Amino acid sequence: DLLAAEVNPIVGSRAGTTGGTFNYALGNLKVSSIDVPRHKVIVVCDKDDRVTVKVTDISASLNGFTWLYKQKGPPHLKD
Repeated sequence: DLLAAEVNPIVGSRAGTTGGTFNYALGNLKVSSIDVPRHKVIVVCDKDDRVTVKVTDISASLNGFTWLYKQKGPPHLKD
């Protein structure tokens, strides 16, 4: 079941527009629904009987998540 699948936390950093770097994290994602447009699904079976599925434009709705950020350098913003 895709809705019960565990989603790994998203963690990273990025340069701020006024200097310094922002560290951020997004976790505990609770997916409530997933929309896969049928016309965006491509299934290919090759000569070795391998099946490849490619899907684009997937969207998901979340029931909840946690997030945090912290700026390294002035003015030291954090949640």
